[in-house]
Amino acid sequence: MRCYTVIGRHPTCNFLLELERDQAECSTRLKNQNLSTTATGLWCRGVWDNIACWEGREVGEVVTISCPPVLRALFQRNALMQMSCCPLTNELSE
Repeated sequence: MRCYTVIGRHPTCNFLLELERDQAECSTRLKNQNLSTTATGLWCRGVWDNIACWEGREVGEVVTISCPPVLRALFQRNALMQMSCCPLTNELSE
């Protein structure tokens, strides 16, 4: 009987590792973001929504970003995602 050494990672593990890396990068970006200079002084804090990083924005602003690489790899296509900074709650919402 022959034994083979297989080197690789299950696709699910790659997906989770990429998400963890993206979340760490997002956390760093959000900590370094300076939102005190918006025109109205009102802003929504940035968030990690478990799949994408949304940087803080001024109230009323709609943000459009490309789907994160992890989703592009999973679905084999590119698309856009949107969030808006809600004036009533000062929170990002879909």
